[in-house]
Amino acid sequence: MIRNKRNIWKNSIIRERLSWYYKVMNNWAPAKFLICKKIESEDPTKLDIKNLWDLHRELSKDFDKIFEGIKSERI
Repeated sequence: MIRNKRNIWKNSIIRERLSWYYKVMNNWAPAKFLICKKIESEDPTKLDIKNLWDLHRELSKDFDKIFEGIKSERI
């Protein structure tokens, strides 16, 4: 059993699977919600459910591009 929460990061499997969260924890990368806050959107309160899902798909693509750029250190 790991008693010290810092020791958990010495486990290579955990560090590999949670690498993004490790970077966020150490302020080496932005949290995903901060990336989302930077993506501009139309007012979703005026959309019906179909258009909400369309908007979600569109914004998800924007997020994915930005996120991949950050992960590959292009941004």
